Amino acid sequence: MDRRVLWEDLRWNSMNEDPCLFAGHFNIIHMDLERSGVRSRPIVAMDDFNRWIHEGGLIDLSSHGSKFSWCNGQSGLARAWAKLDPVLFDANLMSIFPNASCSYLPRTTSDHCPMLIEFLKDPYSYGPPPFRFQQMWVEHLEFIDFVKQVWSVPVVGTGLVQLACKLKKVKVALHEWNKRVFGRTNAHLHLWK
Repeated sequence: MDRRVLWEDLRWNSMNEDPCLFAGHFNIIHMDLERSGVRSRPIVAMDDFNRWIHEGGLIDLSSHGSKFSWCNGQSGLARAWAKLDPVLFDANLMSIFPNASCSYLPRTTSDHCPMLIEFLKDPYSYGPPPFRFQQMWVEHLEFIDFVKQVWSVPVVGTGLVQLACKLKKVKVALHEWNKRVFGRTNAHLHLWK
């Protein structure tokens, strides 16, 4: 398959509003600095690859470990190295995982280094927002019956395990119930003040 057709196909079929990641063996490099001991790659092929990256708004994820991701397995002057396995992602994915990282692990049986891609959470994120009970819920006619119904569903466990399970089920159910009944809570809170 002609590479230009591949880049076009990947662009139109994969890049949209959803977060997008491309990783693996592209068999092409961005620039000559990403190779050692191997003959120069065709400039036209590199230009096509770089154009696809640019037009798709893709970002090359910085990597750790080995500088090159592929080795031809030869020895001496015939040995060649290249970075043929980049990890590319778009701004949508970067906004969700700003601390994502890629590590090239040592080669073993393959001519390519295994890649370890980690989607790290923001170190300043302290988990999900806390559960907030809204007084307006109590004043709704369905509230008590809804909570009783969710609470009455049997759960497995004993003592505190049952209590924790039931509280979690009520929390999740109330979150969905709130969206269904009240919609945007913040807007309603301003009306109630």
